[in-house]
Amino acid sequence: MAIGSVDIMFDRLRRIRFDLNALVEVEGIAGKSLTSLLGDLSLTTLRDLTWAGLKHEDRRLTRERAGQLLQGYLEAGGTTEELITRLVDALEQSGVFKPSPNGARPEPTGTSG
Repeated sequence: MAIGSVDIMFDRLRRIRFDLNALVEVEGIAGKSLTSLLGDLSLTTLRDLTWAGLKHEDRRLTRERAGQLLQGYLEAGGTTEELITRLVDALEQSGVFKPSPNGARPEPTGTSG
């Protein structure tokens, strides 16, 4: 199954896409599991998820540059709620997380209880 992507307008139209390696990098940077990070989203986590989701387009993208893209997005009228929705959609399309039945944060696939 191919990994899906989610479009978002930053400085230009970009595609957020998560593969397993990108998600592992976010966990390594944060020192926490992704499930834990999603339960308590901080601005740092939003920036790092954005960075990880855009790296497939530009391997040289830095976390600082991702923060600048987010700043521009917010200044242009985007909201953190819209960003979170796009990130969650991309996480669900990655195949690593399954859609949550009640619309809450996605849950890891292949894990129990």
